[in-house]
Amino acid sequence: MELAEGQAATAAGAILSDLGASVVKVVHPATTFSDLEIRLDQRGKQLLRTEDMQSVTKALSHTDVLITDFTKKQLERLGIDRQSSKRWSQLIHAHISALGYDHEGLQISDDAAFYVKSGTTGLMSSGKPLRFGNGQASRSGAFALTSAVIAELLRRERTGFAGAVETTLLASGMYSISNDVTVVQGSEKQPPQYDRRKPLNALGNSYRCADGQWLLLGVASAADAWDKFRTIVDDPTWMSNPLFATEKLRRINTTEIVKLLDVEFSQHTRPEWSKRLGHIGINWNPIAMPQDVLLDPQFDACEIISPRHFLATPIVVRNVPKNNFDLTLPPFDIESWDQKQFPVPQKNQTLPLSGVRVLDTSHYVAAPALGSLLVDLGAEVIKVEPPGGDPRRGALPHLVEGDPPGLNRSYHMDNRGKSSLEVDLSDPPSLEKLHTLIKSCDIFITNMLPYRQVKYGLDGDKLTANNPKLIYVSLTAHGSRGPAAKNGGFDLTAFFARSGILGNLTAQVGVPPRSRSGQGDHIATLVLLTGLLAAVHKQRNTELGSIIETSLLGIGTYTIGEDLLRQKMGLPSGSIKPSDDYYQCADGNWIRLGTTGHDIPFNENAETIAKKSSSYWLEYYRERNIPAMEIPTMTEVLADPLVEQNAILGSIHVPPVGQIGTVRAPYHFLDWNVLPFTRGPNLGEHNNLLS
Repeated sequence: MELAEGQAATAAGAILSDLGASVVKVVHPATTFSDLEIRLDQRGKQLLRTEDMQSVTKALSHTDVLITDFTKKQLERLGIDRQSSKRWSQLIHAHISALGYDHEGLQISDDAAFYVKSGTTGLMSSGKPLRFGNGQASRSGAFALTSAVIAELLRRERTGFAGAVETTLLASGMYSISNDVTVVQGSEKQPPQYDRRKPLNALGNSYRCADGQWLLLGVASAADAWDKFRTIVDDPTWMSNPLFATEKLRRINTTEIVKLLDVEFSQHTRPEWSKRLGHIGINWNPIAMPQDVLLDPQFDACEIISPRHFLATPIVVRNVPKNNFDLTLPPFDIESWDQKQFPVPQKNQTLPLSGVRVLDTSHYVAAPALGSLLVDLGAEVIKVEPPGGDPRRGALPHLVEGDPPGLNRSYHMDNRGKSSLEVDLSDPPSLEKLHTLIKSCDIFITNMLPYRQVKYGLDGDKLTANNPKLIYVSLTAHGSRGPAAKNGGFDLTAFFARSGILGNLTAQVGVPPRSRSGQGDHIATLVLLTGLLAAVHKQRNTELGSIIETSLLGIGTYTIGEDLLRQKMGLPSGSIKPSDDYYQCADGNWIRLGTTGHDIPFNENAETIAKKSSSYWLEYYRERNIPAMEIPTMTEVLADPLVEQNAILGSIHVPPVGQIGTVRAPYHFLDWNVLPFTRGPNLGEHNNLLS
């Protein structure tokens, strides 16, 4: 049952509907929905039109999950707060809000909580604060709730007891930029903002072409691509400059390289550069606007908007067609809803994934982070790494002063509690041992390109044929079908650039801003977790596995689905409420108003606000109970009492440093605890598992 007014909870209900749940939405009898609202986040639901709480409470006795974003006081008045809901012993009470169930202050918008209060806006904006797409924060945060709900359902199946789960948009926002958060926890300093004129790697940067279109190079290491690039520029002589002779020198002199590449890219159009870059196999993506995305054949391959113009959750289950919704939201008939049977405990285990074995062959961020969340829930996760290890181990190693060389704090966050195997897949005996180990596993996670999966016999079709109960989870940059399926990519290029997100932001400030390290990856992690846990639920009830696929491009486009769907349907862009926007004050500081209601008395405008200081306006709005806030730094975010109240941060013991900071999953369970955090594994630390 969905008892909600906000977009995040509504989106969560739609995601569960996509996954096959019967979702009943409680609405006022006079409530109506536009075609766009149904296509976005009301799809597939039934409506319980009532003002009578007796009808609601009667329905709750037949219900597995209550999804709500009502405040604690509202729920207490209705008699369905957490404590009161315990009278329905089978009911999972799932709450999502901007700042917390127990927060008694002013409620703020999803966007303000996810981007501003988390510190994201302060990190990404220089000058005018960036405004993300309509509903982007809500749809990103919704997956934290859906994954927590399914985890609690799995626990209920084992224990016979239902509990409560909670998530906040603040926690989801901080999880998305958790790489930065871990650095601030160790250094207590604000991370530097990215500057396209001074990137760490000039071949992982944005450039403007002769036709005014931007593209984004996605080369992880310039050392691998420098000589290739020399073959396609008009004037390769500058690339022989002794100042650029080594990778170290190129990093020191990156500003000069960017200036020279700016000249090179300004000589040819983006289609011309597409041919040149494709000829040498350089990873790149266009910085697309939403209208460009709709013309991209790779977008169609991701199946994010159905042929009938419905938004679709970016989780593809092989051989299971997506729901074919229509614009009808049928009335709910409680008499037709069978009485729910109380679940009989299956095993003497209290964690949702106790006894589950996972083999994780992924690297970098999004898919490995999934493994760490499975460890939290009780699973045994075995990480398979190539000789030399996951490239993430040595990435960004010197961000906290005093750390030993090679320590990457965020690596431990996203690989905590795992075992590690060092395996050379090109060595037949080692590969054979790995295949033997896979037979003992319940779940297989990979982000290998499809052709590599097939090359090593690690594709979903082969592994599930040998083990029908296996759940196979594959994350790619662009999807497993379509013209770009063979191309690798990162969240910066696939999730942000090609999806239209970065294009929207570029249109606001003229130059492409830079997303934060792992920002899109960690949103993708929550999408993967939702799909995987749903597959575990199916596995336990049918003894059958699944092949789960998703992509960074698909997930990025889903989060800005409203902008894309409006373009697809020929509708005007969504408007921004004046009472939920950024304003610059007389002292040059920016403030953000973050109201949730549509009836807020707001008589000011940008010109009026620009005449007085930020301190004046913050006090002015405080007196009128209108939420207003400055744009906080990350150090200010970590000092915010809301961070502690919502248990967002944690720590891991990592020798020889000791305790290092980390970020917890952006949800928590009120009736039980996840496993204690332990460090990420040393490379090959558990190779005995292959013997």
